[in-house]
Amino acid sequence: MNLTLLGAIVHPICKSGVLVMSGHQELFTLGESDDAASIVRGMLQYKLHSKLLAAGCKTLSLLICKNIQNQAEILKSGGIECVVRAMEDYGKDRQLQLHACGTLVDLACNNKDTKERITAAGGLDRIIAAMTTFAGDSEVQLQACRALCNMAHNADANRFKIAALGGIDRIIEAMRNYKAHQQLQLFALKSLVNLADSCADNKVKIAGAGGIECIIEAMENHTEVTDVDLQLQACGALRNLICKTQKRDTRDEIVTKGGAEQIVRAMTRHKCHKQLQSTAIGTLSNLAHKHEACQGKLVNAGTLDLKFCPQPHPHLSASKRQRADLSHVCSDLSDVRGVCRRDQARHRRHGALRGRR
Repeated sequence: MNLTLLGAIVHPICKSGVLVMSGHQELFTLGESDDAASIVRGMLQYKLHSKLLAAGCKTLSLLICKNIQNQAEILKSGGIECVVRAMEDYGKDRQLQLHACGTLVDLACNNKDTKERITAAGGLDRIIAAMTTFAGDSEVQLQACRALCNMAHNADANRFKIAALGGIDRIIEAMRNYKAHQQLQLFALKSLVNLADSCADNKVKIAGAGGIECIIEAMENHTEVTDVDLQLQACGALRNLICKTQKRDTRDEIVTKGGAEQIVRAMTRHKCHKQLQSTAIGTLSNLAHKHEACQGKLVNAGTLDLKFCPQPHPHLSASKRQRADLSHVCSDLSDVRGVCRRDQARHRRHGALRGRR
């Protein structure tokens, strides 16, 4: 079946990866509906038609979702360069930017080769440019955050480049502008997790741009049971910001702005979510490490009252490795509690001595 376009108004009908277009009179044939290479050839042939290009981007995403092997086919046929060029040529076309960002999300998913080609073609520049141009469009912001999240995953060079292009500022601006948008907050947090991973410069930039406040505010605003993944990503973002650097000013800001309380509340609400408990405990351990002021604030935040669920996550089988991980998590929690209890006891002793004097 051919993918045909009748004019400029898009009416997507998802059926075997086909988009049917209707509206005006001129008829175009973009390519075979199940052949990624022919779709790319059609996009190159009709590169002056922005609506057609937007439909082509959407179709490429559908083809990747249908078969992940289509990533390689699109890469081989020059589809990445075609999508990025379309974003550059039609920078103010909302539909094209939205669908093109979505295509880059799918192309960059767990594929090192496609990430490298997207970066080489200028894809990071176009994603961040789309965020700047469409700052008032939550859906474009969401797709752009998803794309940056995938591009930064296990890719050190991309982490630095995203930051250099102003991507961190754009992500945090989106979080501020759309506080109630759960999915946008989730993927913005995932992006910050990846950007802060083993990248000291990005940790400083995220904190300097107000990222800590946005992370904690996201935890405060999204507290439903279904928000467990958001809470997990927020704990992960805070952990990565302080992991291996142990910067006291960053830890001070987290606890001063209520981060410890939000972590404790997340652990209390999701007691049987093993990954969240593990990530949260790692964050608390980093906050408490050789920092007496933070240790005292962790006591006040309710760390000593935490009750860790003795069972693994109900959807996970209790394998030997999982039981070992769970034992390690419980040990970490005991270490945090021990530090806090010693700190609490020391303060009581000092108070008693001052009273005798």
